Amino acid sequence: MDVDEQFWTRIGGELPYWGVLAHEKFATPELDPERKAEFFDSGRDHIAYVVDSIRRHVVPEFQPGRALDFGCGVGRLVAAMAARAGTVHGVDISPTMLARAEADLAALGVRNFALSTEIPEASFDWINSYIVFQHIMPAKGIALLEALLERLAPGGVVSLYFSIFRDREQLMRGIEESEFGRFDGERYVSYRRGALKQMPIYEYDLSEIIACLVHASVREFHMRHENHSGLHGVWIFGRKLG
Repeated sequence: MDVDEQFWTRIGGELPYWGVLAHEKFATPELDPERKAEFFDSGRDHIAYVVDSIRRHVVPEFQPGRALDFGCGVGRLVAAMAARAGTVHGVDISPTMLARAEADLAALGVRNFALSTEIPEASFDWINSYIVFQHIMPAKGIALLEALLERLAPGGVVSLYFSIFRDREQLMRGIEESEFGRFDGERYVSYRRGALKQMPIYEYDLSEIIACLVHASVREFHMRHENHSGLHGVWIFGRKLG
């Protein structure tokens, strides 16, 4: 188990909802009914925006059958996607997150879902992921992106979010996780990381992401910028030719 997997497994056991939405009001092992309703309502609002964006800019008649949420955590978006797709498969690295998702989704009355720690060998009409890849080192994340795109059915849609650069006040964040490293005047290279004290954040090369999409025949897409407290990212909504 690598450093990132250890971190998310621990967070899934100790602060599962905060691990999905890093706000102090969710920073408890359990949520009272009012807070939990707020948590899952935010997922419905989020997916409503995603579906509206897809229908406005990519596929006006968007009605997915099989959907996948990559990095599903405790199922915040799975619950909302399940109301808009035939079935939803949630994937997460953390077994503790998935255990909580199983219980919460059942309590919400959601039945058309499945959960796993691995990307299933199946074809999907809609693949979604939000503020997940930014917690995965790009060398590993790009391979996971390629694996996801291999599962995208012809005519299928992606709604994916990637962090791509950060403001000055956020630049020290990655260095703080290093035990030691090297600076060559242009870039800092971390030789070894210690135990993570906060959520890891990594930026991706947007041109590499676009190359992956185009290689997978996703050539009709729309992008939107977001700024999360100095961490800048981009939503990519796209459709695979077919």
